[in-house]
Amino acid sequence: MKKLLALFLAVILTLSFAACGSEQSGTNNGGTDNNGGSNQASGGVNLTHVTVDSGIYKNNFLGLEIEIPASWSCLSDAQIADLCGVSVDEIKGEEFKKCVDAYGSMLDFVGGTDNSEISMNVTVISPANYPLVQNASSLSEAEFAKKYVSTFEGQTVNDTETVKLGSKNYICVTISLSETNLTKNFYFCKVADYITMIDVTYNSNYTAESIKAMFK
Repeated sequence: MKKLLALFLAVILTLSFAACGSEQSGTNNGGTDNNGGSNQASGGVNLTHVTVDSGIYKNNFLGLEIEIPASWSCLSDAQIADLCGVSVDEIKGEEFKKCVDAYGSMLDFVGGTDNSEISMNVTVISPANYPLVQNASSLSEAEFAKKYVSTFEGQTVNDTETVKLGSKNYICVTISLSETNLTKNFYFCKVADYITMIDVTYNSNYTAESIKAMFK
């Protein structure tokens, strides 16, 4: 678990610091997502924080379901809240949405193997209130993906691809971490007024296809 925490620390702390300085108002300019929809969550489902149950992460608002391998460790609600700089009560139920809107982004899931072969986090981003990507609410998924990865990884991104995870299409950006021989895949998908961002870091024991197989 210590290795898992260390792997995520830099990214998570960046998100936490961003949250502290992002209480600003904004209006989402709408648009359509890459699934051809109208950016409305189906069935009137509300955005809430999800806890892994029986090896399944399932967020109905995001339309996202991940089968967590038995070999993985997942951070608890208390650990996620602590790393994001909020209390557990602030991410419970629909309070989670208030945090996302107030701070611009919040982690919903963090997991991976203890030997750091693979790690994954799911972050919910509110483009209208996100301070680290300029004019985020007016950008397409691909434009947001390029700017996000360029901002956090310091690499210019020219190309993206559309990848299907489970039942939804995501914009994917892949970068290589040459110093560690690791690969990072970033997946982005608009849902209503939010963006789902899935960040997967993995070594040569995993492939993009084996990662896709986790999504249902």
